[in-house]
Amino acid sequence: MGNAQNSYEVTFVTKYDDRINEITKGYQDEFIVVRYKSYWAGIYDTADVARFTLYSFYNDLEDSLCWPIEFYRPDTNIFPQKVYFDSSCYYVFGSAVTNTNGPDSSLTRWEYMARFDMNKQMVWEKFYTRPGELTGYNSSGNPKLLKLISGNLLVLASMSLSGTPYYRWLMREYSTDGNIIKERVFSNYLTGSMQSLTYSFDSTEILIHNSTGGHIPGCNNLETAGHGALILDTITYDTVGGVCYLPDISIHYPYEAKFDHNGHLVLSGMTLIYDFDMHKFDEYIGTYVLNSDFQIINSLLLTDKDRKTYVGVREGMDIDDDGNIFVAGEVDWVAAFFPQSYDYIYLAKMDSNLNVLTERYLGGDSFYAIMTMIATTDGGMAIGGYKYDYMVNEWGDNDAFLIKTDASLMVSTPEYSTIPVHSALVYPNPGSGAMNIRTTENGSMLRLYNLSGQQLLQTKIVGLITEINCHHIPGGVYVWKLFKNNREIDHGKWINLE
Repeated sequence: MGNAQNSYEVTFVTKYDDRINEITKGYQDEFIVVRYKSYWAGIYDTADVARFTLYSFYNDLEDSLCWPIEFYRPDTNIFPQKVYFDSSCYYVFGSAVTNTNGPDSSLTRWEYMARFDMNKQMVWEKFYTRPGELTGYNSSGNPKLLKLISGNLLVLASMSLSGTPYYRWLMREYSTDGNIIKERVFSNYLTGSMQSLTYSFDSTEILIHNSTGGHIPGCNNLETAGHGALILDTITYDTVGGVCYLPDISIHYPYEAKFDHNGHLVLSGMTLIYDFDMHKFDEYIGTYVLNSDFQIINSLLLTDKDRKTYVGVREGMDIDDDGNIFVAGEVDWVAAFFPQSYDYIYLAKMDSNLNVLTERYLGGDSFYAIMTMIATTDGGMAIGGYKYDYMVNEWGDNDAFLIKTDASLMVSTPEYSTIPVHSALVYPNPGSGAMNIRTTENGSMLRLYNLSGQQLLQTKIVGLITEINCHHIPGGVYVWKLFKNNREIDHGKWINLE
C-alpha cells in the first residue's frame, strides 16, 4: 500500500478470491467500498462461502475506516451489494441466504435492506421473502437503485436460475422505513443483462437499460433484440414501450447510462463495430450523448481498435458536479478466469462535449479487472476490482484493489510510485514502418532511441493521436520517451518489424 497527495493504491492481499464489487458516493468526500471475499467452498450461494465488508474511504487515506458491522452470521450470510447515502443516513441493499437445517440442507434466500446512521451504526435491518415464482433462483447480485421523486427507493435486482440461461428481475419500491410499497416480477421474455435504472428525460417514466438476451418492445429483429431500454410507467411499473440502441448505437455489455447536467442521456461502455474489410469486430469504449428523442447528438470512440478492450463490469462511467465524464476500463484484456498475461487499466476524463481532457494507462505489471468506479469530489477517480499475477498468485487467489487518483488521474509522485502509470499508448506494437502515439499531453515531445542511446527522431505532439513515419529506421527494438517541459513523463519499448 502506498499513497501520494490525494492519490493512493490499496491492495488486499489474502489467500482467497478477493475483489472490490462496488464503490458508491457517501457524505461529502466519502466514498463507500463493498469488498467481497470468497472462500471457494465449491458450492455457490451457501451460507458460509463468502464474506462482505464495507469501508469508507476519503480523498485522504488516513481518514478511512471499516464499518463496525459483521454481515456473516452463524447460519446466515448477508451479501451487501449496493450502498446509498440519503442526506443523513445510509441504506444497504443486497440479499441473504440461510441454512434451514444444517450444512447440507436447502437454502432459504432473502432480499435484504438495512439502515445505518451517520456513525455507521445499524438502525434497523430487514429480510424480505421472495415471491413464490422466484423459488430456486440464485441470490441477486448487482442491484440497481433509483431515488424516486416521492422520496421512496426503487430497487431492481437480477436473479438467475441454476443450470439455465434464464434471468428474472425483481423490482420493489421501498419506503424509507423499509416497507414494501409495490412489487413486480419480470418474465424471462423481457429480461436480459440489466445495465442501469434511470428516470426518463422528463421523469414521467422509468428506463431499464438492458442488453443481451431480453426482449424490448420495438426491437423485433435479431440485430437489435435486447439492446436498449424498457420504458415503464411510474404508477404500476407496467411496461409501456421500449427504445432500441442497436444498430445505430453499437453499444453492448457492459455499459452505463446516466443523465448529464444538460438533461442529455449519456451511454458509455463496450462498443463493437464490425470491420467488413478485416472480417472482425473492432473494440472500443464508446460514449454517446442522446437527446430526448434518443437520437445521437455527440459520440466518441476511445481506446485503440487493435487492442483488446473491456469496461468496468458494474460501473464504468460517472459524471461529476462540473459535468466532466469519467470512464474506466481495460486495455489488452483477455477473457480468462486466470489469465497468463498482463493488461492496463484505462482511465479517461472528458468534458461535457466529449473533448478528451486526460487519458492514463495504469498497471502493465499484473492482470487487472475493473468492477466499479466513481468520480471523486477532488476531480479524480476511485476504481475498484481485482488483480491476478500468474507469476505470484495461486489458482483462485485474486487480490482486491482500490485505486484513488488525483485530478490529473495520476497515482504517484516523482519521488514515489505506487503503480505504474503511463500517459501515452504507442501502437501498433510491434509495428511496421509507422507508429502511432495516443496521448492527451499536448505540447509534449516524443523521442525515439536505439538500444545504444542514440536519438533517431523527435516529434512534437499536437493532437490526441500522432502518426510517425518510421520507414527510414531499420527493424529492431527501440525505446520511446515522452518529454514535457524538458522532463521525461513516460517511456516504453517499441518494435519495428521492417
